[in-house]
Parts: sequence; structure tokens; C-alpha cells
Amino acid sequence: MTDHLDLGVYYEADASHYAASGIDVRQVFSKERFIERYKGCRSIGFVYDDTPIGGVIYDGGYVHIAVLPDYHGRWAWLWESALDWLFGFRTEALAAVDAGNRACLELMRRNGWSPVSDVDGTVTFRITREGRACRAARRGREPKLV
Repeated sequence: MTDHLDLGVYYEADASHYAASGIDVRQVFSKERFIERYKGCRSIGFVYDDTPIGGVIYDGGYVHIAVLPDYHGRWAWLWESALDWLFGFRTEALAAVDAGNRACLELMRRNGWSPVSDVDGTVTFRITREGRACRAARRGREPKLV
């Protein structure tokens, strides 16, 4: 992981998710505008073999996660460190997930977080250390609560 996210890579990772749904975000929100909008936000980058592959942005109470498609399924080992980072400065955050993003919905469920709203195709989750601890306890594991 890196201390700051490569926003250009994140933009491409996020855009690829929407492209799979038939939406070209590049027509709505340019990479330059995206970088300008999020450059002041807290973030961490995910790196695989010295290559930036995505990361996490924290903005206004919301956490946003994106990973380049070629690395889906290969970044899970970074998840615990990403949660340690988030819970190092927040006790909770919200995550807005597209209702069609089955992989992310499953990630939220596996971590023990329940939806707090489901409006217009967006499912919002409240991410907490406690929710994760409850899930770990149900699975018979000791949660990492740094």
C-alpha cells in the first residue's frame, strides 16, 4: 500500500466498473476534473508488484474503493490494512454501492455490514469496526481491532 492513491489509476478503475454497466463516465466527469475534485481527500493506494492498481478514498463521511479489473480477486490481502487505515481516523464510514455490483455487495456482507438504505439502485452500508467484530465472532475468529 502507499500513503496516497494514484488518482488517475483510481479513475480508470472506477470508470471500468461503470463501463461494464454500459455507462461511460468519461463523458460526464473527465479524469482531470476527477483528480481536481479528490486530490485533497484522504486516500491510500493499492500496489501489486510495484504497479498502482487502485485504492481507497475517504470523502465527506463516505469511503470509496476501486481496483483495476485485471486485479479483481488479487487484492484481498490488502483489505485488512485498508480497514486499519480507515479505522485509524474514523470509527465509522458510509459506503454507497451500486445495486448491480455483486462483488462489492458480497464484500460488504462478508464483513458483517448491513445496508442502511437502498434507494434508486444504490445500497448504502455503514462500515464499523464493531460490525466487523460481530461477523468475526460469528465465524469463530478473533477480529483485529487495532
